Parts: sequence; C-alpha cells; structure tokens
Amino acid sequence: MSWMNPYVKGIWWTTWWAIAHVFKYAGLTILGIEGYKRLKAFFKRRKNQDNYTNNKPLKET
Repeated sequence: MSWMNPYVKGIWWTTWWAIAHVFKYAGLTILGIEGYKRLKAFFKRRKNQDNYTNNKPLKET
C-alpha cells in the first residue's frame, strides 16, 4: 500500500487494529474466565499427551 497517503494509512491501520481487538475481547467475554481456564488446561493436557506419545519407546518384536 505504498500508494496510500500516510495519514490514510494510519487511519486504515488503526481501524483494523481496533476491529481485531473488539473481536478478541468479545471472544474473551463470551468465553469467560472459567472457559478461558478450561481452554488453557485443555491445550496444556493436549501438549503433554502429545509429548508423552511421541517420546514413547517403540515395542520391540
């Protein structure tokens, strides 16, 4: 967007930045604190489970 006036570019950037934050915080509001904690725990468990299954020694036959 080098053809854009810097003033217009600043307004354009600020607008999209604000829209992104509105969606971010609206999602957190809908999710709530407990939902956020559950989601965080889910991904933590999933990460630990993936590490466990990936590091498991293979059965020798």
